[in-house]
Amino acid sequence: MELITDQGLDYKVIFKKIKNNHDKLCDNIVEGTSQNLPTAGQPFFLIAPLRNSTSFRYVTTSPVKEIVFHIKSKIRFKTERGSTYEVLYR
Repeated sequence: MELITDQGLDYKVIFKKIKNNHDKLCDNIVEGTSQNLPTAGQPFFLIAPLRNSTSFRYVTTSPVKEIVFHIKSKIRFKTERGSTYEVLYR
């Protein structure tokens, strides 16, 4: 999976649902690619392959409210709608 960005840099990510108050994200863990890391004030998004398919899905959060921690290649963050997620990247 390859994305084209103006920065020429993409991150392979594992997106983990820690806590949320909705059922829009069906999986607790999604593996995919993102052009950016979570940043306060911006939604976080990634593109991931659908299970058992050659199609892709676009996963996005509400804007990031707070970066809880950023240690090495792991970021935990809270969104404006009260969800908490973790992103492992390389």
